[in-house]
Amino acid sequence: MASVLGREFTLDLAEEVWDGGGSLEARLQELKELEFLRERHGPAERTFVFRHALTREVAYDGILQARRRQLHGRAGAALEHSQPNRFEQYELLAYHYFHSAGPARAIPHLAAAGDRARDRYANEEAIAFYRRAAELIEGEDGDRRADLYGAICESLGTVLRQLSQYDAAVDAYRKGVNAAGDPLQRARLRALWCDAEEGAHRYPEALAQCDLAEQELGPASDPPELAWLSAWLAVQHSRMSVLYWLNDTQTHARLVEQVRPYVEAHGSAEQRASFLLGLVGFLMRRDRYHVTDETVEVARAANAAAQEAEPSPFWWAVFDLGFVLLWHGDLDEATVVLRETLAEAERRGDVMTRSRALTYLMVAGRKRGDVEEVRHAVGPVIEAAREALLPEYEAMAIANRAWVAWRSGDKEAATADAQAALDMWEGLPVRYIFDWMALWPLVAVALGSQQIEQAADYARRMLPPPQQLLQQPARTLAEDAIHARDAGQLGQAEELLRRAVRAAGDLGYL
Repeated sequence: MASVLGREFTLDLAEEVWDGGGSLEARLQELKELEFLRERHGPAERTFVFRHALTREVAYDGILQARRRQLHGRAGAALEHSQPNRFEQYELLAYHYFHSAGPARAIPHLAAAGDRARDRYANEEAIAFYRRAAELIEGEDGDRRADLYGAICESLGTVLRQLSQYDAAVDAYRKGVNAAGDPLQRARLRALWCDAEEGAHRYPEALAQCDLAEQELGPASDPPELAWLSAWLAVQHSRMSVLYWLNDTQTHARLVEQVRPYVEAHGSAEQRASFLLGLVGFLMRRDRYHVTDETVEVARAANAAAQEAEPSPFWWAVFDLGFVLLWHGDLDEATVVLRETLAEAERRGDVMTRSRALTYLMVAGRKRGDVEEVRHAVGPVIEAAREALLPEYEAMAIANRAWVAWRSGDKEAATADAQAALDMWEGLPVRYIFDWMALWPLVAVALGSQQIEQAADYARRMLPPPQQLLQQPARTLAEDAIHARDAGQLGQAEELLRRAVRAAGDLGYL
């Protein structure tokens, strides 16, 4: 019996499960004398522990399966009767009921154990618990547990998405949508499905899920019910995120104005954070990453709302603030905030946000002109980007490696890496926005080799939308150099490009 209870067990639990003859405590004392068990006296209960895991495994394997199932069922019932609300017992309850003659009794406990693992960021454990619960529901009449199944799929998909396992997350959300009977639950699952498609850079598929989510919701009542409004706002947040990546500022602007009155009139702190994050994205795109004081204020407000909503799913508002501060030129504060983001992402096991934080800490080092900091950052950024399936950030690392090579006098390596980064960005589904990271080293190398026309062509590629708007005076100097080159005035173009390169150095581009 003791082996069924686990590697360690309390005397109280063992006495509730025991159905043999004689004194249980005497039997346990006998096992202690034989050194199979040791006893630990806690403040409230006596606990027995198998000295060796192998001993317990051998004893467990020696019990007939029918008897094991019976004992597991008795252990689960005893735990549920004596400690029904102890959160830390969910895993043990799930374990015993799963191995009992009635494994379906484990389903709610597996879901709760998954939540507990998720909340302490034990993501792989959470995934295992959720999948086991889902499989048990799939093995019975799933219609009886449709809403629970949908909730489990939602939780599973969200943890998978945090690990950048986007296809697996989509599969979980799809199963939840197909099972859920509540249209609000289906709409919420489709909004999360959109987020997973966005993470995988499948933007048309992401927007399609937003459209389907709105169909699930149907029209609003007047005034809208809060449950409907909450689901609708979640869908619009997901839609704004996709519009950001597509650089569709016109549609994004209309959606901001459509959502704003609902948030201002009815929004919770979490919903305000969501809306303000969408607004930050719109302002960044509208202004081509030439960050104004207004955008900084909105980012600070988003972060404040997210903190007010703790525990909030929008904790990455901290990252957005760091990102905005970086492009505003507040490098010291940006570095502090991005390091905070990195620590939190590592604590939560969020590989995507970890990759972003590492990437822009590297960029902050480049903006400061710290060659050694960037040199040491490149490898970890590449590794994190590959883990998170973010090729744009791998290319960022390669572009910054090109900058390190140029600053170190290795023109050949600078040229090769810069071109490799540009090639990677060209392969993305949407146009990348920070090509200057690779192009400025190419301008400098070409100019040093007296390839004036080539240098001007590289400079030209930095200027059109959606590329980040270059700071002055580098932008005007580059524009004037290109005009001179097009007019055949190569001497003037060379002089303007040399001045542009010096300005780029002063501004943290080179």
